Amino acid sequence: MAAFAGHGGPAMTMFALAEGAAAAALAIVVLSVAGAARRCGARLAGLAVAGFGIAAAAVSWIELGLGGWLIGGLVPGRRLAPPGPSTTRSSG
Repeated sequence: MAAFAGHGGPAMTMFALAEGAAAAALAIVVLSVAGAARRCGARLAGLAVAGFGIAAAAVSWIELGLGGWLIGGLVPGRRLAPPGPSTTRSSG
């Protein structure tokens, strides 16, 4: 998570392109292939392609949601301090 700290915008853009846009493109291609299979008389094959393709796209959209949750909820918006001794003094 420390690698994403302070880089919420670019990290979310990466998730949106790698998971969201790719899933949308996959769904479009799969539905087109399923329609072509149906027109050629291979209705069952078209349904199978559509089912598996939409399931794969749904998994990708779930990953997009988890990435958004990671970036928006778990990772702090500022950079984390590097590991080492603390710079604050304790009152003693």
